Amino acid sequence: MKEKTKKPRYRLGQNMLWMLRQAHAAHRDDVQVFAVIKALAMAGTGISGLLLAPEIVRCVEDGAGFSRILATIAVLAGVLLVCSAVSAYLEHAPMFARVDVRLALIRKIHYKTCVMSYPLSEDPEVLKLQEQAVRATINNRCASEALWVDEQKFLTAALSFVVYLLLLTNTSVWLLAALTVTTAAEYFVNRRINEWGYRHRDEAAALEKKMDYVSDKARSTVLGKDIRIFGMRPWLEAVYDKTLRAIDAFVERRERVYFWTNVIDAVLTAVRNGLAYYFLLRQTLAGGMGAGDFLLCFSAVGAYTEQLNGVLTELGTLRRQSLELCTLREFLELPEPFRMEGGKSLPECADGKYELRLENVSFRYPGAEADTLHGIDLTVHPGERLAVVGLNGAGKTTLVKLLCGFYDPTEGRVLLNGEDIREFNRQEYYTLFTAVFQKFSVLEATLEENVAQTREGIDEARVRECLEKAGLTERVAALPDDLKTHIGREVFEDGVLLSGGVASSLLLRELLPHPNDGPVLIAGLGNRMITPDAIGPQTADHVIATRHLVAQSPAIFADWRPVSALAPGVLGQTGVETGEVICGVLDRVRPAAVIAVDALAAGRLSRLLRTVQLADTGITPGAGVGNARAALNKETLGVPVIAVGVPTVVDGATLAHEISSQLGQPACEALDDLSQPVMITTRDIDREVADISRMIGYAVNMALHPHLSVADIDLYLS
Repeated sequence: MKEKTKKPRYRLGQNMLWMLRQAHAAHRDDVQVFAVIKALAMAGTGISGLLLAPEIVRCVEDGAGFSRILATIAVLAGVLLVCSAVSAYLEHAPMFARVDVRLALIRKIHYKTCVMSYPLSEDPEVLKLQEQAVRATINNRCASEALWVDEQKFLTAALSFVVYLLLLTNTSVWLLAALTVTTAAEYFVNRRINEWGYRHRDEAAALEKKMDYVSDKARSTVLGKDIRIFGMRPWLEAVYDKTLRAIDAFVERRERVYFWTNVIDAVLTAVRNGLAYYFLLRQTLAGGMGAGDFLLCFSAVGAYTEQLNGVLTELGTLRRQSLELCTLREFLELPEPFRMEGGKSLPECADGKYELRLENVSFRYPGAEADTLHGIDLTVHPGERLAVVGLNGAGKTTLVKLLCGFYDPTEGRVLLNGEDIREFNRQEYYTLFTAVFQKFSVLEATLEENVAQTREGIDEARVRECLEKAGLTERVAALPDDLKTHIGREVFEDGVLLSGGVASSLLLRELLPHPNDGPVLIAGLGNRMITPDAIGPQTADHVIATRHLVAQSPAIFADWRPVSALAPGVLGQTGVETGEVICGVLDRVRPAAVIAVDALAAGRLSRLLRTVQLADTGITPGAGVGNARAALNKETLGVPVIAVGVPTVVDGATLAHEISSQLGQPACEALDDLSQPVMITTRDIDREVADISRMIGYAVNMALHPHLSVADIDLYLS
């Protein structure tokens, strides 16, 4: 079968001109000047050193006096010294110019990654291209910087080659032809090898990635229990052996190609040198040249061969660098499916009353056989509250992404005030939305930049208003630099670490009714006796119950919010539905809101005990493991229900299929045949549940009582 090949999009000359433009844009045109000057200096060093001995012999042959010999030595030695000094100086001086150009390209990669459309950011082929672009700029040995060094070497070899060619023009045309043809043949052989490596780079990368994945999973302490209990070792070994055989076959092919290349190189070198010395000795013996000319030609033949080989070798190196630059350019020049630049401006709405409408919208992910969403009609107005409820994979997140403009529908239209959002500038369209996704992040910037989500034109009064509504005014005032305090210490050494609990409390506080709107009931759902299901009960243990304190000591706890906490257990323990227990408590406590904490089932292994989900739409206990009970929400309880969930288990079949899909292997059917679902968790589940329960409990405390610090909470719970 003929192997698929991918030809480079750009030629060497095009990439060289492109790099010159990048240097100009980075205000480092001197990087090219340095390369030319050093090439001249290096060529001058070699040529002056070559001419020194033959010129002295010529002076002796011509009967020149001692002064002339000294003058000749002085001139050539002076040129040699100056050229060597310039070369030595330029060995490191241009480094900063080269680095600046490479850093400018890195900034372009970062910018492209941040602004490119969302579908591109999820495309495996685009991600692969992005990785290759990063490899082209990752250090000073990569193409984006080494190109300038290799260009200088090429110019040095080319200048020297021209000089030696002129020196040998009086010897033999056949000699020059033999030297040129054999060296050119060597070059074309090496070029084919370079192209072979380029054509098969994706194959090599895929094999390496697959081997790394299998090795990582085999050594994983997290999967240790699963590998043993489900007998996955033979399956992993089979995949490992298959991958290893594929790598061995690839390496054997590559080494076979390189072996015959080395054989051809050796033969061409022997032929080239043999012919060169044959012509030179024949002409010398015929009396066609004197001692000085013989010495000059003898040295020039070797130098000619060396420089011609250098020209072709460096040309091959530049071609390899050019191939790396092709992937870099292809990533930076990826066409955008959205109007990220240009497009229509958003319609003017003085009152901000935009209408967002989905008109017969369907969406299907690339490669999927069925629509995730089909025939959706929906109209949304500012200020409305809309709950979208459904099972995992039903398309809830996809719907939100369509509304936000991250995806374009496969069929139908998303309309803003009656106009298709495809016509608008997508960057401007994004400014209409504020979203808190399942995986949120706090940037390592200042506090006010995190709140305002911008660095320029920050309205400090508005920032403080938001912080006051979140109950964080006192906490911000305690920070070392108030609003200017840096969050995190990865970038700024003076930054303040924001724990997961604090970050969760900020989001939780946004979902709660205002502090003066009444008591809150904390319901820790789940079975305390089963560790993966004990998140809720253990969280309740870390909540400060204040309802009785506020009632008994109003003078001391007047500013505290009344809080009650309970762990109602599960139906199998109590014989009473969780919802019935909570409803019975509600009649006495009469809270303004309920915070329900429960363990969840994950759809991916990576989410186990790594994700905290918050929602104000309630929760259905046991739904993740196929044991759903009565829902807890505003409709069933009569008060807002804020759900806090942490994935602690993953279905065994889901895990097996996830591993198989990442390896590109057929689906693992062994677990599908089990009569009962098998739930898998982590090895350190006891410690992790304890840690995350404490974090959530502390987050709840800080959300309900903004004036409390971690030390205060420790004291009250001790």
